[in-house]
Amino acid sequence: MSESIRIIGIKTIYANKGDKNLEAAMWRDDYMLGGEIGGNILINDGYHTAADAIYTALVLAGILMKNRNDNLGQIVSQMRKNPQEILSFKMTAKPSAVLNEELQKHIQDLAYQLGSGSRIMFWESSTERQIFRVLIEGGAESGKEHVSKIAQLVRQIIEQAIKMHN
Repeated sequence: MSESIRIIGIKTIYANKGDKNLEAAMWRDDYMLGGEIGGNILINDGYHTAADAIYTALVLAGILMKNRNDNLGQIVSQMRKNPQEILSFKMTAKPSAVLNEELQKHIQDLAYQLGSGSRIMFWESSTERQIFRVLIEGGAESGKEHVSKIAQLVRQIIEQAIKMHN
């Protein structure tokens, strides 16, 4: 997604996870639109910056009303969404630095298999206690089936690592 956004001239920055960090970066650098992997969208229009789906839908409806000659499909037609999967795991304890290091090595190897423009990220959920999440996103040449296969490998690696370290 970042690549598609860059192609149409929109700058992408990354902030630490969490709405508060994203909102702070948006206010600091005067960005109007922000989003998180989990789907939260923040709009910094000077009135409202909470991750509010209803507000986001209303802003989008306003944009569509102003651009009546274009439908939403035409507006986003240049963007290409890469195949992705998000996995969730129950954790009884916070992952240790050793576990994170082990996972990073395996995950780096798997990300390489997904090709250019892919990413695999893992983090603790900020909304659900003891939940650990993983995003697997393929690059331009990755198909959904290949991403699903890599996701299952990531799941196996993490489950084994959790058993070994609990």
